Amino acid sequence: MPTGDARVEFYAGDTLLGRPVAAKDRRSFRLPLDEARIDTTADLRVVAGGRRLDAAAPAARPARLAARAQPPTPLPANKVDAGVPVPYRASSGEYTLKSVRLPGCPAPVEMRATVVGPAGAPGKRPLALFLHGRHYTCFNAAGDTDGEWPCKPGGQPVPSHQGYLRAQKHLASQGYVTLSIAANGINGQDHLAEDGGGCSYPSRAPTRSCPEW
Repeated sequence: MPTGDARVEFYAGDTLLGRPVAAKDRRSFRLPLDEARIDTTADLRVVAGGRRLDAAAPAARPARLAARAQPPTPLPANKVDAGVPVPYRASSGEYTLKSVRLPGCPAPVEMRATVVGPAGAPGKRPLALFLHGRHYTCFNAAGDTDGEWPCKPGGQPVPSHQGYLRAQKHLASQGYVTLSIAANGINGQDHLAEDGGGCSYPSRAPTRSCPEW
């Protein structure tokens, strides 16, 4: 199982049997059923984020062409073009502070960020905060990746927080100060949380933990 945005769940038909525990290899998932009985005629399913994992996905249906669809009314042009840099030079750096302990995370979480700001911009400046997604946390010289935290001997954290540097420099040219923070320590441990670090879906509808749906 690659690092994803939803927790693995076992179903029998539409009944949630439970959320299994992942082994260290993140490939095996086990769910103790104690004395519970499963209807042998029920459709046993492994699901994550509404997607079935133990069966091939159904073939995608061809999209229907909306022949008569009308284009939306264009919005008035903004006086400021966000795609055009203005004459502020970007100044960047990175900080690493002492790791902190967060509830539910056995290992300390890093305090690290890439900071970019406009050099010579007067007065108070607006601040934009970047947080990268839920990805692999560590890699080694051979190119192997995993989702462990802290990283194994010979491994080092994936610098996902540096992935927004181009956007940060552009915003700095427009007068913004930006911080892109590292979250490998959370990504590598949030599978221990109730939602497994992502979204949990019942058989019919998403839960409140998935507002984007």
